[in-house]
Amino acid sequence: MTGHSEQETWPQGVRAITLFVDDIEEAKRFYRQVFGLPVRFEDSNSAAFDFGNTIINLLAEDAAHSLVEPATVARRSSLVAKPAYGYSLR
Repeated sequence: MTGHSEQETWPQGVRAITLFVDDIEEAKRFYRQVFGLPVRFEDSNSAAFDFGNTIINLLAEDAAHSLVEPATVARRSSLVAKPAYGYSLR
């Protein structure tokens, strides 16, 4: 990788991805219909889907702060598009 040291390489795989969603029921319906995945776990604010070797974890955005404490949740307005790297925090 140009401009990166060997220590900054990506891990061998992604085990889990957490997505904050506006409407948890609509998001669950999407993952069931599009990917045909059963829900591995769910409650009123979250759902987890087993996507091969990766867990897709959906969290209701309005409950995000209480679900990830003590970590912080970035506001959407703090995300900026960067063409080569996706999104990054300002």
